[in-house]
Amino acid sequence: MPATIELDILQPETIKNFALDATNGDLLLIDDTGATAVKDVKMGGKRGEIFLADGYVSSTTKSSATQMAEDLTNMGFFVTVVSAADVDPAQFELVDLVILSCGDNTSSLSNSALKNALTDFAIAGGHIMLEGGELGYSHA
Repeated sequence: MPATIELDILQPETIKNFALDATNGDLLLIDDTGATAVKDVKMGGKRGEIFLADGYVSSTTKSSATQMAEDLTNMGFFVTVVSAADVDPAQFELVDLVILSCGDNTSSLSNSALKNALTDFAIAGGHIMLEGGELGYSHA
């Protein structure tokens, strides 16, 4: 990641040493996990008659994005975490992988600008990983 440091040059020769941390890659983790909430029982089938999963209260201690960031950092990756509301698509080009973490958010990718930016990035050859049990599930 870029860094800026002020350096006064007071001698004809000035030496400044920097320690660079080796990483396995630079990752951008977009946290779209949403707020803690009560999740309803899931029903499926054509008429919603098939029981799929019990209802539950989502975790208040650690989101999937937080857990992923910790694990990836421990594996040697440099991870930048940003909320889905605050992400700047210009950041996509600066990293090796963009991860969208939605966890149990039932309205994941509701931000159409983010959805379009991720789609455009993937079409242009960018690398994206999507995480979340609710991605691809129709809540209609």
